[in-house]
Amino acid sequence: MKISKRIISIIVILSILFAYSSQIAITASADSSSDKTEVQDLRTPNSKTYQHSDGSFECVVFAEDIHYTDSSGKLVDIDSSIVDDAISKYKYKNAANSWNVRFSDYLSEDDAVLIQRDAFSLSFKLSGGSKQNEVQKTLDISSKDSDYYGEISQDDRAVIYQDVITNTDIVYSVRTGEIKEDIILKDRCVQNEFEFVVNAVGVSPFQEEKDIVFRDSSGTEVFRIGKLYMIDANGKYSEDLTTELIEYDNSIVIKIVVSKGFLNADDTVYPVVIDPSTTITGTSNTFDTCVDEQYPSSNYYTSQNLWTGGKSGTNTMRTYIRFALPTNVSTSNITQVYLRMKKNQYATPGIKAYRVTSSWSSSTVTWNNKPGFTTTGATGACSLYSGDWYQINVTSMVKQWLNGSYSNYGFLLKEPTETNADQKTRWYSSDAPSPNKPELVIFYNSLDHPYAGVVTSSSYRGISASIQMPSSLPAVPSGTGESVWVSTCPDANGAWAQAGARYYPAISDKFKTYVEYFSGGVYQISEPGIHLLGISVSYKVEYLSDGKWHAYIGGVDKAQTTLSSSSLVVEGMSELHQANIQMGPFTFTNVKVKNSSGTWINNTTMPTAPFPYSATGTSTNYTVSGP
Repeated sequence: MKISKRIISIIVILSILFAYSSQIAITASADSSSDKTEVQDLRTPNSKTYQHSDGSFECVVFAEDIHYTDSSGKLVDIDSSIVDDAISKYKYKNAANSWNVRFSDYLSEDDAVLIQRDAFSLSFKLSGGSKQNEVQKTLDISSKDSDYYGEISQDDRAVIYQDVITNTDIVYSVRTGEIKEDIILKDRCVQNEFEFVVNAVGVSPFQEEKDIVFRDSSGTEVFRIGKLYMIDANGKYSEDLTTELIEYDNSIVIKIVVSKGFLNADDTVYPVVIDPSTTITGTSNTFDTCVDEQYPSSNYYTSQNLWTGGKSGTNTMRTYIRFALPTNVSTSNITQVYLRMKKNQYATPGIKAYRVTSSWSSSTVTWNNKPGFTTTGATGACSLYSGDWYQINVTSMVKQWLNGSYSNYGFLLKEPTETNADQKTRWYSSDAPSPNKPELVIFYNSLDHPYAGVVTSSSYRGISASIQMPSSLPAVPSGTGESVWVSTCPDANGAWAQAGARYYPAISDKFKTYVEYFSGGVYQISEPGIHLLGISVSYKVEYLSDGKWHAYIGGVDKAQTTLSSSSLVVEGMSELHQANIQMGPFTFTNVKVKNSSGTWINNTTMPTAPFPYSATGTSTNYTVSGP
């Protein structure tokens, strides 16, 4: 058997990042106001949008993805909590994502931890591990005698193998596209060497400097294992660890050796946690981290904490965070934008937000290579928002990014003077469990998707049209969609009713029919069928004598709701969910409106469309086309 050996610094067995898009579950939490309802059609991978009872909108953006695309093409919540596994070999798994991780009863069993992504997988076990204690959810542990155990006992995304080796616990946490491992050395009487056996299916390992990358037969990266570091209970940090990679035919043995000098030092305080700092090739889904002047070459990409404060020249710490901004919001519609962060511990903050002036990566940025920033246009100091949440008004900066005045390289968060070594604040990062993650909250007063079609200028009691789908569709990215509909425009309370069809990329060549409404602060949607390509289907909304607005598909009444008025502005429109991608042409025929006396008449409003889209034809028969 051929064996090759390489000495490298890597992650403790696995903090594994999927090169494919993968994310984490979340609920917007800084504001739990009950007067808002999520508009699911406005979801993006990293944001949720809510409509308030007054008709205004609130877009909550995160620094990592919070949705994944399910088999029906919908963006659905990622749930990284640990749940029971139906597969007999395994006890627990992550709840919902585009990939799975499974945990068996004992870490010493073959394939004890199994990570699966499509046809690829990695599994591993600990050599010589004990079967004294079965795996547990960290929510169920009784030992909380340190900050570390106190924190993980509140994290529903993690499992623990206790005393898997004498005085050593191992914790696995499900994060955004990664499985993070912590080896917890509980006192000085511990071994300093660990061996894990890894089995790879469909991928092969390659060394890239201090990382191990697993690629498929085409060379596409599937998994990545990065370097590790360790930290004691007082925050003393070290990268004095080595890893020997022994590669066999279809398995890999990883031997980790921890510095005895660090473990036996008089000032080392236990427990010591061996913890990875994980990197990504290409695009990362998480965009926050901190840098530390005291450890200028260290990266804290996977840490659950962000830091600010300290004294310049001694122990300054700063946080970098960037949010991928929504494309459907115009700066003219924005009223306020707030960056909200939850304080974890220590000093009361006075941080400001500064505009970063060059690109950076969460997985590689350090104090030594940190990007620059400008004090021009810096925000005011943060203020207490609610509980432990603080907020900074960043309206001007975000508007400048959205209107193209500056490139969005994100925010630098720091204390204005950095003159007090004891003025340090620890914050929750995007890797922390929900509901603690940083949020960018954008308030605006109308939508700004590209629309094409007709909006009547008079108040009517209904609108109807037959809508024909195109005969074929172009290739579109996952998550991109388009809707066509007839609808009321929002009434005085921001309520509306709608009937139409919506495209989902994962359902080949098909649109789903839908009816939806927003009324009384409640948003509802149902999708009763399929609207096939090349086929015409009739849609209608109208007010009837029962005092309700009704929505019809193919002549069948599918929903009813009460709005504030029997006469409203109505519309027959196509909505483009992503700029410059048009799946038309969509043909609206026999467009009629119901007047105030209850009579159906031909529509008289000519269709319009924003450049580069077009709406041609007459007011009763028109076609919406793309560029």
